[in-house]
Amino acid sequence: MEPDDAQAEVRRCTSSPTQPQSYLMGKLAILDLVEEYRRAHPQAELCKIYDEIMSCGSMPPRLMRRQLFISPE
Repeated sequence: MEPDDAQAEVRRCTSSPTQPQSYLMGKLAILDLVEEYRRAHPQAELCKIYDEIMSCGSMPPRLMRRQLFISPE
């Protein structure tokens, strides 16, 4: 990494130290959703899973799970 890039990264992480952790936690939650979707729909291709998750918009993964797996009554 170039020194200027490293310095910018350090500034970003020190000004908002929880942001990288939040992104990682969100990524892990979405990967869990993908695995859960694969268990429920073993024949689904990855692009179908991606489309289903993206159709949820920017809601938190907990609400995505509800929308993906709980059928409306």
